[in-house]
Amino acid sequence: MIDILIRDLGNVNREFEERMEIERGFDPYAMAKWSPSDTDVSELKSYVEDELKHTNLPREVKDLVADGSYGHLEKCGVFVSLGV
Repeated sequence: MIDILIRDLGNVNREFEERMEIERGFDPYAMAKWSPSDTDVSELKSYVEDELKHTNLPREVKDLVADGSYGHLEKCGVFVSLGV
């Protein structure tokens, strides 16, 4: 049953691509980049920290964010440990 579904979905996708003449590997997001200023990052960080205060997340998570204990992740390119 799953094999049939996989085959049929593949056929539908292939037929759609052929009709629409979409090139294989077309990625409309390949050139999209976000280059925020330091001010933008700071504002977003403050916004996230403020919003987290009003969530049902565990106190430990809120405390980590409030204490800045996730700062080591910023060096790795991760904004906050919650994936925001």
